Amino acid sequence: MADPMSVPTYQATCVSGEEAECGEQSEAAFSVAEREQWIEDHFLRTRHARYLHTVSDYRVVLPGEWP
Repeated sequence: MADPMSVPTYQATCVSGEEAECGEQSEAAFSVAEREQWIEDHFLRTRHARYLHTVSDYRVVLPGEWP
């Protein structure tokens, strides 16, 4: 189950590029809107249009509750 004491974070990595991926990454954001703003800003600067979205959170496993 999700750890109720944690907050998920959202990140984007630019994977656009002809010969190699750009690789620039956003900071870990606490909302999808912050991540999307970074993507928009990066796109406007670079015209790169392909991104990997990552969501990170913490999980808690309690004895007897793992499938």
